[in-house]
Amino acid sequence: MTLIELLVVVTIVSIMALGIGLTGGGVFARPSDSVRSLADRFDGAVTQARDRAMLGRRLVGLRPRPDGWMIVEPGRDGNWQPVGAPVRARRASMAWQIDGQTFLPRLASAAADRRPAVIFAPDGRATPLRLVIARPGGRIACATDPGGGVTCE
Repeated sequence: MTLIELLVVVTIVSIMALGIGLTGGGVFARPSDSVRSLADRFDGAVTQARDRAMLGRRLVGLRPRPDGWMIVEPGRDGNWQPVGAPVRARRASMAWQIDGQTFLPRLASAAADRRPAVIFAPDGRATPLRLVIARPGGRIACATDPGGGVTCE
């Protein structure tokens, strides 16, 4: 084989792999923003925060954002640091109710030293929380119990 033939074969295989990746979901898939998918991601975030608090024997927070949420932990300097990337929900509206009060993330300060609205304690307790996720295709309400578990309906 000549070098030109080899380059042509590699180019064709690359184009086919890209096409399969884009159509089949694979590595290039973006997380779905369906209401059910967002509720599942929220359930996973609450579970992750509760587990991090219990296993690390420290406080872990969940900071509501206008477009999603973010898990945070206190850093060595006392400021709350993000754990991973924030979850962003495109084209979905979220109504937060924390400890029985309506919470508006747009009005809350996102300063790094400010304690997050939702706290998970090392003993498994958590701030009571209710989140309603709505999109034109549906609506789901998720709530945490004092033990940190999540139910979505």
